[in-house]
Amino acid sequence: MRKPNLPRNLYWRGDTIHYRFKAKGKDYFGPLETSDPAEAQSRLDVIKRELIATHFGEKPRRTFNEAVVRFQEDHFRHLRPNTRRRYVASIANLFEKFDAVQLNEIRSGLLSEFEAERWEDGVAASTIIHDLRVLSVMMTRAEEWEWVDGNRPKAFIRARALTGLVAGAPRTRYLDHTEEAGILAVASDRIRDRIVWAIDTGMRKEEQFSLLKSDVDLARNEVTVRAEIAKSGKARRIPLLPRARDVFERHKSEMRSPHLFVTEAGHRYSPNSPTIGDTLEAAYNRAVKLGHIPAGKDAPNWHDLRRTCGCRLLQDRKMSMEEVCHWLGHSSVTVTEKHYAFLRVDELHRAVERSEGTVLPFKRA
Repeated sequence: MRKPNLPRNLYWRGDTIHYRFKAKGKDYFGPLETSDPAEAQSRLDVIKRELIATHFGEKPRRTFNEAVVRFQEDHFRHLRPNTRRRYVASIANLFEKFDAVQLNEIRSGLLSEFEAERWEDGVAASTIIHDLRVLSVMMTRAEEWEWVDGNRPKAFIRARALTGLVAGAPRTRYLDHTEEAGILAVASDRIRDRIVWAIDTGMRKEEQFSLLKSDVDLARNEVTVRAEIAKSGKARRIPLLPRARDVFERHKSEMRSPHLFVTEAGHRYSPNSPTIGDTLEAAYNRAVKLGHIPAGKDAPNWHDLRRTCGCRLLQDRKMSMEEVCHWLGHSSVTVTEKHYAFLRVDELHRAVERSEGTVLPFKRA
């Protein structure tokens, strides 16, 4: 009995139908386990659809949404709470542009559109860069998962840095001695101790308010910033200056909490709690206002207390940049030099004033 003719890509081998076709420069062939031409064609269609769905044997096409889910599962547990919150904020910004977009489609065109739209919304360059860096970290992880080949956001950030997309200059605000005295004179006892500790240790807010009494060693006259609360993930030890030691002496027997700084009710003083954090900021801002410090953009915020510590170490105690780097827990001396370079400019202006015997007007950057 004569066998019926078969459509293209199908052929007889014995009593069963086989298939053969070429795609993406590769040959695909095999038995279809049937002698019915209609069924053979149907099975071949299924094979082709599966190949298309898997990009003909290449990496499956994954979306930005899938990457976010896996990134949170794999990466977020390694992040400190503050860092995790910043990542969540950036991911929310990225969703506005990349929701349901396939990772292999996130190229310079879409990245440029994202940048332009953020500019139109009045977003600062530093925020745009942070959002793109979060995307770059996600793409690096996606490379490790073998979801993509190459990190296009990383290359885009590098290219844009050469053409104008750069973060703003580091903030340079700190308290001079007169401002510090004015704020401490009007602050309540509780907020005064917290301000003094921040200035004399240079600890970050989360480090300070996660501090345990057991972290302070009076015999060695130092406080340890544990690795689990340090931004760098590395422990460091800070000498106790006289005022900070006095603060510890006043607080070491307060309530039953193991934490050095607690609320009036004796609970852990968490600056990241909306209620407690707002109370801390409100009390500090009230002291700033009562201390007759100028309001507005140049008003000192809480993090400026840490910068004040760095300035005191460099200006008053004449420490080197390397010593201040270790004290503050910066990742490198380069970071310290970047954040405190403005002090050297101030010194140059003062040198000119001394040499000319005049006072030249200048404004701190």
